[in-house]
Amino acid sequence: MVADSGRTSAGRVSPDDIPFRDALAGLTADDWAELRALVSTIDDHQAPYGESDGSPFGGPVVTETMRFVDDRGLIVSFDWPAWEGKSIVERCDSAALAGASAEDCLRTLTVLARADRFALGTLVEAFDRGLVQTLLHRLLETTGNA
Repeated sequence: MVADSGRTSAGRVSPDDIPFRDALAGLTADDWAELRALVSTIDDHQAPYGESDGSPFGGPVVTETMRFVDDRGLIVSFDWPAWEGKSIVERCDSAALAGASAEDCLRTLTVLARADRFALGTLVEAFDRGLVQTLLHRLLETTGNA
């Protein structure tokens, strides 16, 4: 389970969750359909994700995914280096996403995008190890869009 889910001790939504909820609220039914199709493409992908075709993130599937999340505002600005949950990315720990909230899914996506700027290949490794797939499936599940 992701540490620091953004919930208060009384179960109310933390103000820290608001930008993530706003990003999710901005998605249309067509966006959710496109994300489901993208997840299906990722699930069906057979080649290594890092096979480059000149795409900025390494491979076409990785690039298409990151363009989608970036274009839809799902990379949300927050103090990601201070977030305890970033250890999921550091360990590439898909199992830790089992209880993740939708907001924590977006936090993790943001950490992946930002971390790749500092350590090129972070995204490709996350795809190769199934972290991104698990994360996107959990996002669809927690938002009722699976």
